[in-house]
Amino acid sequence: MRPLLLSALFISLCLCAAESCKKPGGGQVTSGGGTGGNTTLFVEPEHHGYLLDSCTIYIKYGTLDAPADGVYDDSQKCTLQVPPEDTVPAASFAGLKVGIYYLFAQGFHPGYGPVKGGVSWTISTDNTMAADTISLQTSTY
Repeated sequence: MRPLLLSALFISLCLCAAESCKKPGGGQVTSGGGTGGNTTLFVEPEHHGYLLDSCTIYIKYGTLDAPADGVYDDSQKCTLQVPPEDTVPAASFAGLKVGIYYLFAQGFHPGYGPVKGGVSWTISTDNTMAADTISLQTSTY
């Protein structure tokens, strides 16, 4: 009886996880993105657990990969954000739509020198009540 219960629980969790990756109306979010929505992203760049305040975050709409030509759609310098992020240096991108994004950080760590890093992000629901917070890990170059 116990293996059957565990199997049912595992299948339920898998189904819940699969549903969280889908947009309203059916399919997974595989395109789209850009401005004109209600979601805000806060991007907090880090290097070895140290939050970087000397950093610029670049965003590319409609892709999960870095642009081959190095051209991004927008950028923000990290600053201390208004609450709830007021003690953490972050860049914010407001008014984003459901879709896919690539974020790239380039900055300076006082102990390691120049750092950079990138991450893919998907916004699956248009959210006016909360912001997505991303911890973007960087490495030296």
